[in-house]
Amino acid sequence: MSQHPLRFWAWAFVLVNLTCDIGGGTNASSRYASLLAMTEDHQFSINHYLGQTADWAKVGDRYYSNKAPGPVLVAFPFFWVVDTLTQSGNGNRVSRDKLRRQLRYFHLKWLSLLLQVLPMLLLFWWAVDWFESQGRFDLSIFSAITLFGTTSALMMNHFSGHGFAAVCVFGCVLGLVRKRWFFSGTAFGFALLSDYGLSLLLLPVLLVLLSEWIGKKSPASLANWIMGGVIPGVLWVAYHQYCFGHWLSLPLAFQNPDFITVDQAGVWGQFRWLPNPVALQELIFGPSRGLLWTNTWLLLGLGLVFVKTPQTAVTPSNRVGFVAWSGLTLLLLMVATFGAWHGGHTVGPRYLSAVLPLFGLWLGHYWVGKWAWALIAPSLLLNSMVFLTGEVPPPGVGLWKFYLEQVSVPDGTFWARVVGLVLSGWIVQRWFRIRPLTGHQSGQLQK
Repeated sequence: MSQHPLRFWAWAFVLVNLTCDIGGGTNASSRYASLLAMTEDHQFSINHYLGQTADWAKVGDRYYSNKAPGPVLVAFPFFWVVDTLTQSGNGNRVSRDKLRRQLRYFHLKWLSLLLQVLPMLLLFWWAVDWFESQGRFDLSIFSAITLFGTTSALMMNHFSGHGFAAVCVFGCVLGLVRKRWFFSGTAFGFALLSDYGLSLLLLPVLLVLLSEWIGKKSPASLANWIMGGVIPGVLWVAYHQYCFGHWLSLPLAFQNPDFITVDQAGVWGQFRWLPNPVALQELIFGPSRGLLWTNTWLLLGLGLVFVKTPQTAVTPSNRVGFVAWSGLTLLLLMVATFGAWHGGHTVGPRYLSAVLPLFGLWLGHYWVGKWAWALIAPSLLLNSMVFLTGEVPPPGVGLWKFYLEQVSVPDGTFWARVVGLVLSGWIVQRWFRIRPLTGHQSGQLQK
């Protein structure tokens, strides 16, 4: 790893997520409230921390986070250790909670680095190792899209849950193509435990597993995958049974009434029975949340789907593409039924973000040429402006217009981030003698 040409991308990924933060809004606050309740009160109820977030679900007289519990359940052991150390000798609850409010940014930051940035980096190298055993590939395109060019790349620097879900989905599919069935099943289980909507990925993932099982290429694949899901499955049953009375009861059914966005004929006051055509159009083409404005490289993917190229992907990559495209399509239709499909104050289609890194894994297997960067560069530019400004616009505001205006009149925070990134990059480059990988130099790498 220390000698690999892609170490430039890896270090840049760490530095950007270390020095930049766009906040997690009420999502992060809701999960932080759960961590505090579990640590201080030894329960999931956030009654004592209700003032920190509006993202709650009420069951009787008890309030719980309305978020899927995966990130919190995984984070709790680490958070408990750090919180115990920082609260050493502090015997008063009022002063403990005051200190926790002061340390909120610190806690959420190190949790995002430990549970999102570091695991994604490890999966990145695991994917690179697989790429180099496959023959034709473009590691530069894979690195740029996966680490920096998606909406999920903007979610890694804060603990809102979307970054954690993206890591789990990426790990699940990478485990499939590398035939690590138990690992893949565990990753999918925690993905589902982190984002309920990702249950839609079960169909394409099972079809891939069945093709292995029926074709007798890996007879034990399905069984091992199911076994991998046992631990997150037990956590699912225990949490939902304890908090909401049944293992199939979701917090969405007990949602804060302020978030009811659909009439009585809908599901839980939040979902329509059929996709809203306006929402669907906005999620694809709209300047505020549209995929083709925020993740422009998808046009490259569409071109490779509908235009036959002389260099076809290998079979494992076809499976990645199948899960990526079918998963994105299913999520797109589901989100279009959601009353708050826009995702509030955010930087793109965040409810679709978990599957987007898969496209980097898929597109890296195509020898697409230098012209592909014309479709990748806009996403990199937009995300760079987001990182440097740290601002998050409300729904309905065109992202490109918003961030170009922010960059044209930068404030002190903007320049602080610029100086911090440049200085950090210079130190790391000098320290490790890193040189960026350019052009199709990556295509010449062989294991």
